[in-house]
Amino acid sequence: MLEKKFYKVGFYIILVLLIFSLLLFFFNKFTQCPKCGQCEACPAMEEEALMESLVSSWGKNAFNESEVLFNVAVYNYGYQEARNIVIQCNVYNTDEMGYLVDNTPVVRVSENVGTVGSTSAKTIELMKSNPPNFLDSATAFCDIISCDNCEILNDRIPELTEFSPA
Repeated sequence: MLEKKFYKVGFYIILVLLIFSLLLFFFNKFTQCPKCGQCEACPAMEEEALMESLVSSWGKNAFNESEVLFNVAVYNYGYQEARNIVIQCNVYNTDEMGYLVDNTPVVRVSENVGTVGSTSAKTIELMKSNPPNFLDSATAFCDIISCDNCEILNDRIPELTEFSPA
């Protein structure tokens, strides 16, 4: 007879603990703000544009040897418009194997390219007149150096800049 009461006591203790745990879980789940997890009012979470630039092509102008042209694709992965985007392109001398000869750029050009709408891309052309001579094996890198209402993808993911000398 004593054994039957012992099992009932253990069962009721486990049942009470289970009910208490479920109540605690639901209380925590439904009393917090769903976006930030705080019990008070959530701060306004501001969205920003997420920007990246890639060199499509570059080289000396075929019709005017005193100009270097850069075709750059600018991507906005965010849901906000990016404004006042400044892009800087650098040309570095490299050897035949593709290794940098010097860390200082031979040619540097920067330009404000305006705005890029949300989740869109824009192709721009930058030009540098009368550039100094560079090797035939030179390489170019173009980066977004500043913009309003945006985050630059290379700043968020540092591994993307491992191959860029700048």
